[in-house]
Amino acid sequence: MVPDFVPMRVIAIARDSTRVDSFRLAIRRMSRQIANVAAWREHFIVFVDRRTGRGETVFAVFVGAPPPMGEEIVNWIAQGVRLDAQRLRERWES
Repeated sequence: MVPDFVPMRVIAIARDSTRVDSFRLAIRRMSRQIANVAAWREHFIVFVDRRTGRGETVFAVFVGAPPPMGEEIVNWIAQGVRLDAQRLRERWES
């Protein structure tokens, strides 16, 4: 069942390929973590990776869970992906 309100957060907007690749990898890693949490399997979690007409890629996450849990999950996921992507970029640049 899909709730009436689906929390969504834009994780990032990236233009250069290093940032885009880091967010794609971070989202893959977060997806694996989410798959291992049995309590989250009852909610749908959708990651969106969409190119804009200005050459940017927008990364977002939607979580189908009732408030306030949905808001908490979507914020946790967005923050985790941003931090992981930053760590990946720092490692690649060193």
